[in-house]
Amino acid sequence: MSNQEKDLLRVRVYLSVVLVGILFSCQMILFVEPEIQWIDKAIGQSPFVVQHFPQLSDWIGVLRVSVTETYQKYPVMAYCMDWLAFAHVFIAVALLGAIRNPVQNVWVVKTALITTLLMIPFTFISGGIRGIPCYWLLLDSSFAMIAILPLVLALRGIKRLR
Repeated sequence: MSNQEKDLLRVRVYLSVVLVGILFSCQMILFVEPEIQWIDKAIGQSPFVVQHFPQLSDWIGVLRVSVTETYQKYPVMAYCMDWLAFAHVFIAVALLGAIRNPVQNVWVVKTALITTLLMIPFTFISGGIRGIPCYWLLLDSSFAMIAILPLVLALRGIKRLR
């Protein structure tokens, strides 16, 4: 295998890692109600978390009640979440083009990196306005923090392929 073939394979692997993350986020959006109920039972109500991290336990309970009651009273909000999940599908399809031909579609990778970097301050600004706890904002922005590395590595690999 030539160096160029190895670089191409690495770039595709890096971008595939990001793609898997996007698809994971998509399914979390689609199934947020049963997932938050499970998280509340498994973590939020666990004796360890209740005793040592009561604020986290309370926050998970607030999330469960908020999602459950909102979906029951206003199912249109679940429909909005469906469209958010579809936006993830749209991004995933664009990323598939970059995986197929990274040199030709380098703009997709650059766009992904820029938006991933912007996601971090956006999370803290919008979450701060809405009163979301800092530890939850860190969790929410963790995908961006993780995705930066494979995206940067993919861009470096694409530069070598040119």
